[in-house]
Amino acid sequence: MLRPELIVPPIVEKLFASIDNTNEPHRFTSIMTCLTRITRQLVRQTSCYSQGQTYVLPLIMSVLPGIDLNDFKKTLVTLEFLDTIFMLITCVDCSSAIHIRNDLTEMIREKITDFLTHACWPSKVRKLVTGLVRAIVMGDSVETLKYLLPKTCESINKIINDSEGNVLLNDHKGDKELTWYLVLFSELVRARGDTLMIYKETIISVFHRCIQIIHKGSYKAIASAAKHILKSLTHVYIIDTRLAIENIDESFIDFLPIRAWGQPTNADQVQVQYHIPNDDELDFVREFVETFMSWRQQEMAMSFLCLLLQKHVPIPSSCIHTFVDLLVHDNIELRKYAVKSIAAICRLQKPPRIYVEKSIDEVLHEHNNGSSTVIIRDECNPGDRDDNLWITIDGYKPPNTQAEWEQMCFLDKTFHGYYTWPKMIKYPMNKRARYTQNDMPEQVTIIYNRFIDKNFVIQSTNLMVSDENTDEINFNYVRYTMFK
Repeated sequence: MLRPELIVPPIVEKLFASIDNTNEPHRFTSIMTCLTRITRQLVRQTSCYSQGQTYVLPLIMSVLPGIDLNDFKKTLVTLEFLDTIFMLITCVDCSSAIHIRNDLTEMIREKITDFLTHACWPSKVRKLVTGLVRAIVMGDSVETLKYLLPKTCESINKIINDSEGNVLLNDHKGDKELTWYLVLFSELVRARGDTLMIYKETIISVFHRCIQIIHKGSYKAIASAAKHILKSLTHVYIIDTRLAIENIDESFIDFLPIRAWGQPTNADQVQVQYHIPNDDELDFVREFVETFMSWRQQEMAMSFLCLLLQKHVPIPSSCIHTFVDLLVHDNIELRKYAVKSIAAICRLQKPPRIYVEKSIDEVLHEHNNGSSTVIIRDECNPGDRDDNLWITIDGYKPPNTQAEWEQMCFLDKTFHGYYTWPKMIKYPMNKRARYTQNDMPEQVTIIYNRFIDKNFVIQSTNLMVSDENTDEINFNYVRYTMFK
């Protein structure tokens, strides 16, 4: 916008005038739509126009009545405006810096809480409202669950208790209010896994009450809740989506958050924080799967757990017990996931490689049995040369002894030697440390103890053979790596 000082103030003044205007109700929605399109110019502080920020707090407070249960379009444009403006500003209590009131957060929280927990929304509006809940959960999981999850679970239990003999659970027609609260519940359990652990018993109680419900809409909501909670507890994902690189908790003397409103951010300077599941979260998943899920849901849970088999995610012993037990499960799909999981765990639990670092002169000297006469030149000379012949197939000399095999230098960097040689070469030796029964990690011990059980090996092998659909047994790379 070339001249925001001429455009923004008149639109804002017209909005303030239209809020309480009962004769022209559509004027509010049209002005709100227009204002949403110029929010960046409103919140930014530039050399030519910086007064727009003074409108932000009054606007946020003034448009809250626009969340009107009786006017869908009015609610839509209000939420769109709030969503847009909160994407551009950093919400921090700056009252100590400018000595003004600090009750805005509580007012908005109470308004939204009443809006969500005291209304039964039809299906056409649910996507809009659940999108709002999702954004709030992403913004602050701790506070959102604190104010919304207990009330939601309490409402679900109350509705079921008020029905005679749990009639609602067996009613194909269902209950609109119960369905809405289950939809809200499914969105709330999208929160971070560590915050969900605080309400573990409450969440489990809701699933115990509603897992047998037969109404399609309600059952779909509780199934979504199961999917979301498993994803929240098992996935690695970004915790803080805020793009501000400054520390908003520091003194306002060094940095005032309103200076960053609407400003671009250097992506290279953003410090990304990730949620990595801990042992308690994975134990919760295991308990949840064993308590509620059919084999279809178990497949889904196993697919989530397989994604966690990474170096930077610790694997609880309970999960390894589950993987090993599923190798002899009746369901073929669960057995396939178990094979993949055990193969991945075995790969992750391998002892680390032993690396050596030598100069190129030492490598050539050992390769030629101490009779190297090759001259190494520092200048760049691409192509085949006498000093890189030994890494080609024609120059390969197989080792004759175990010691020679272990010391043989196999380069894992294909570009080494083509142009020139580095001063030092680091490469892995062809041997690893081996576990013994005295120094095995706990995770390795669990797998070892099961695979030295002859009956278990026979049973799992027979099941693998029976899994083949043809008369011939095909080579399976994943199974091979598991036994390897």
